[in-house]
Amino acid sequence: MIEQSVLFERWSGRRRVRIVPVDIDREMVAWTTEDAMVCLEKIEADRRTLAPARGSWGPGWFGHLSYDLGPAILTGRPRSNGRGVPYLMFRRAGAIRVERPLRAGDGPGRIPASQPASRTDTRASYARKILAAQEELRRGNVFEVNLSQRWVWAFERAPDEVALFARLCRAMRPAYGFFERTPGGTILSFSPELFFSVRAGSIVTEPIKGTAGPADRGLLRSAKDRAELLMITDLFRNDLGKICAPGSIHADGPKEMRLPYLRHLFSRVRGRLKGRAGLPEIIAALFPSGSVTGAPKIAACEIIDRIEPFDRAESFGAAGWVGRDRMEFAVTIRTALLRGRRLRYTAGGGITVYSDPRKEYEESLLKAGRFMEGLRTARQPGGHKKARPPRTWTWM
Repeated sequence: MIEQSVLFERWSGRRRVRIVPVDIDREMVAWTTEDAMVCLEKIEADRRTLAPARGSWGPGWFGHLSYDLGPAILTGRPRSNGRGVPYLMFRRAGAIRVERPLRAGDGPGRIPASQPASRTDTRASYARKILAAQEELRRGNVFEVNLSQRWVWAFERAPDEVALFARLCRAMRPAYGFFERTPGGTILSFSPELFFSVRAGSIVTEPIKGTAGPADRGLLRSAKDRAELLMITDLFRNDLGKICAPGSIHADGPKEMRLPYLRHLFSRVRGRLKGRAGLPEIIAALFPSGSVTGAPKIAACEIIDRIEPFDRAESFGAAGWVGRDRMEFAVTIRTALLRGRRLRYTAGGGITVYSDPRKEYEESLLKAGRFMEGLRTARQPGGHKKARPPRTWTWM
């Protein structure tokens, strides 16, 4: 069994690699807003003592931020999370190893069978949530709000975490694969979305909006999807304005991302950080990602809190690493939590006044479909064709 507590799967050119933090000597866990901000300050102070990265990765802090920390940061109202996934968990690694990617056979034995998924919503209840959000839209309280539903599986016995992650990676082919053991369960993330990357004083974000099936070639021509992306791109420009030098912020897009199982629109927003803006300032300005909340962000988070019947926790937060001279975080969409025999997965989409509840429900199924297929295939030896790079871009 592989004993690492945190792993990453990435593409290096056209080659897939596993990033393994080693020589772990420190760990930070936060269950309250106040403790999380203190941890971010400590990580920022410590990163300036680290050795510089050689290539794309190097020594640093590796871990996650829970979505539920975000609304507490935005509102300034302290919150505590006494159970489940911690608000923040990072481990300090003195070095990293770049290894072959995880294979379907990694970890002992086969994945045990699981019971059919239960979920938080039926088609009718999801439609009611959308209608409730649209009432807030018509009142002018918000321009867009992201809603989601959750699926839960029960295995016959607890599966090997690394084996499950390896086999789902082959199904999902994520741009940003992330594995982390936490007190509340093991996070298995298969995200296509870059939250932010910092290098040489420049910051880049790539928010995703708009979804279509893999054979649908009309996404770039969709007025609704382009409008959603423009709204969130403007939100990111505004958020980056809090930490970037005046006049340095630029946006490109829309662009089309083609994954094996669906298509997305995304934009690229970049700027130059001002002063000594570091990790605490970046998180305070950007987190949680506007692509998973809606706009305005505080109002959208409050509506999500009222309408969704569960804590988002591991889903829609952020996962990545902080080094001396660079940082990289993904938005934890396409993310599951494994706790003992139970596995949960959350998916949804952006709701506007023009949203059709039926289509929004189908979109959430589309985003969950590949994971469900991967889960079925994970119980079989082999299971998937050789992985290829997960996305290509079409510029508009």
